Amino acid sequence: MNICDIPGMMAPLIVSAVFMLVVDMADVAVWRLIAKRAPSYLPTFYTSVSAFRMLLALAAMFVYYLIAGRGAMLVFFLTFMVFYLASLIHHAVFFAKVSNKS
Repeated sequence: MNICDIPGMMAPLIVSAVFMLVVDMADVAVWRLIAKRAPSYLPTFYTSVSAFRMLLALAAMFVYYLIAGRGAMLVFFLTFMVFYLASLIHHAVFFAKVSNKS
């Protein structure tokens, strides 16, 4: 399927969206637990979430490379990076607002 005249765009969009949704929902669930039980660990959590998200993103790109092959990686990489950067911006703004309230 072509989206914006780019062939093979549907799979990267789906994989990127699902990946970011799952990672964000997991972050929220863990953040709630830490905020309730040990709020002093929140700064450590912010740092570890960033590192863990990056490792998961690298793993997702590697798995996609193994499945789709080298030819499909440019479209996937660019699509995935747009979602990844949007997620980074979202987390930075969200955690800044949450930190300022507490």
